[in-house]
Amino acid sequence: MAYLQSTIITGSQNVLNVAGSGSVSNTSISSVNGNNGRLFEVTDDLSNSLFSVNTIAGLPVIEAFADNTVKLGKYNAGVAAVNILSSGNVVVGTPGIYSDYKLEVSGALSVSNGELYVNANSTIASSLYGIGQLLTSATEQPTVYLESTWNTSGNARGIEYKVTNTASGASSKLLNLFVDFVTMCNVSKTGNMYIAGTLTQASTKTIKENIAPISNALSLVMQIQGVTYDKKDGTAINEPGFIAEDMYTIIPSLVSLNTAGDPEGVKYNNLIAYLVEAIKEQQQQIDELKSLLIK
Repeated sequence: MAYLQSTIITGSQNVLNVAGSGSVSNTSISSVNGNNGRLFEVTDDLSNSLFSVNTIAGLPVIEAFADNTVKLGKYNAGVAAVNILSSGNVVVGTPGIYSDYKLEVSGALSVSNGELYVNANSTIASSLYGIGQLLTSATEQPTVYLESTWNTSGNARGIEYKVTNTASGASSKLLNLFVDFVTMCNVSKTGNMYIAGTLTQASTKTIKENIAPISNALSLVMQIQGVTYDKKDGTAINEPGFIAEDMYTIIPSLVSLNTAGDPEGVKYNNLIAYLVEAIKEQQQQIDELKSLLIK
């Protein structure tokens, strides 16, 4: 074995040519050692590591293998930070069930001041791929747009997330669910929700217990004060509704609380049950009065 110490090699061609016989498995052809460990090594091997660049402690940060795989970055629990598989696919972190895709990220993915764009089309209905963008700039907040093309006619299903452009002031939907480019549901940046169909809540008795009829509904409904109001942030003007704090003193079960335990929202849909029972009670009173008049 030959050692080069404090040697400068110059020249225009064939500056340094090191050849190994390949007759001995796992033979080091060329290596560079530091004070604390091996920094660089090329190995003549048909099954293991062929090339590595190491830290001063001798730990690999770049390593190429005979099976066409490459590992990059610091190892954690025996797994490199970035893994290039023999298929050419790239895995960041621990390979999982999606390692057959071109890119897999194990953990959170963040894109700032740039664009993440994925374009894939499929004619198979069960393969929902498509267009995805994540944009950030000085005038546009993060945007996510996912579109799934599921047949050759261009019909699509997808989800988009957008906010207002701060430069133009143009209003955008916060969340939009669409089918065939027709909005099925969206939530605006002001918190308003739109649905194209019917809102249905699960209500089967198979998921309920302690079922009991509502009593004194008319008396309770008579105490509820309907109001109109303007929102302080300007998103609603002359809006009809109820005050959560007032409702909480009458029918607490119709009010949602915040983390501090204070009234925050009103369950408007659940109020219907009280209104139905109140109408029935009122109708009973009307029927009783009718019967008295007939007598």
